[in-house]
Amino acid sequence: MKKAVIYVRTSSMRNVGDEKDSDDRQIAKCVAYAEANDIELMEEKNNLVTFYDEGVSGTTEIMDRKAFYDLVQYCLDHSVDYILVEDISRFSRDAIKSEIGRSYLIEQGIDILPVNAPELFLNDDKTEPTRRFIRLVLAGIADLERSQIALRLASGRRKKKEMKHEVTAQGKGKCGGNRGYHETHPDLVNLVHQIKEKHPNASLRFISQIAFKQGLKNKKGNPFNPNQIKRILSITQEALCHIKITPNT
Repeated sequence: MKKAVIYVRTSSMRNVGDEKDSDDRQIAKCVAYAEANDIELMEEKNNLVTFYDEGVSGTTEIMDRKAFYDLVQYCLDHSVDYILVEDISRFSRDAIKSEIGRSYLIEQGIDILPVNAPELFLNDDKTEPTRRFIRLVLAGIADLERSQIALRLASGRRKKKEMKHEVTAQGKGKCGGNRGYHETHPDLVNLVHQIKEKHPNASLRFISQIAFKQGLKNKKGNPFNPNQIKRILSITQEALCHIKITPNT
């Protein structure tokens, strides 16, 4: 009976954790294939021997991945025949690196076996030369999917930033971040400016006390400190003219 171990890879740490199922799904498919094809899965202390590269890109050289490197050493030490993966993208998303990696494993007496297309990896290329071409196409598709995912994520981040586009105290654009006083309480900002105009030589602390008596309070219900008053006074009239008031929800 042929012996095998399971290799699992996720490219993002967002897919890692107890609440995620990417690794469980990959393992389940490999186990189902092994059971259906009379392949012995290696076990230690009643647990399947599984090597998991968490947050590792599919374009990384296979022997530069810690878990995969350890996996190869394990296979050599225990005379393992197959490395089972869910599909070729878990092995590599780069066509050239995929073929180089497969050739290296064959030299070591190990076969990489994507369980969704095992026949493309088990047969001899010399008798079936089109199989190598199909493998390259599949790896190319995996690489294309990676690029499309990256583009979708980048596009999503841009749209999110555009939705949060606002105006800074200097009248310039900004994306995200905490909203300033000129955005949340422009009326109070106007009040501070009016006090400053009425008392041009007054201290910041004096302005804070006058504003407090007229209703300008911080979140704790106290007068703003001098540094906060200074920041409020740095807000330009241009910013106040361009600000788009958004009701708090």
